[in-house]
Amino acid sequence: MLTKHYRGLIATNPEWELAGIYADVGSVTRNRPEFARLLADCEAGRVDLIVTKSIARFSRDSVEVMRTVRTLRSMKRPVDVYFESENLTTSKIEHLILLSVIGTIAMAESAHKHDRLSMDLRKYSKPERNAPEKRNPVDEPPLEP
Repeated sequence: MLTKHYRGLIATNPEWELAGIYADVGSVTRNRPEFARLLADCEAGRVDLIVTKSIARFSRDSVEVMRTVRTLRSMKRPVDVYFESENLTTSKIEHLILLSVIGTIAMAESAHKHDRLSMDLRKYSKPERNAPEKRNPVDEPPLEP
């Protein structure tokens, strides 16, 4: 379980202290009460580093990732984000640039998948134009489809 992993990871780093576990359940993208609580705790100065599994776990939308990172970095007490899978931290400018590039690529891939799925749905929902004609057993003219 991720919670156990992160408790262990934080315990092994003497510079880190666990401020809390903020985990929204399911594939929620809009209503994220734990994420909202995390941001409130950051604003209140209770959190100065967010450790997360990946960019995709932090947010499904790369624009939201960059907006949130900018908000966190501009707080009275700036908050950094560490993305474990990508080994990126927002405290390094070169990682911020990489984060932006990765986010842009992810958005492009997502848009491409969406377009491809939409095209497939349109393709398979239309009746085939070159479908063989249906004939009745008496070999009369074709039946209407």
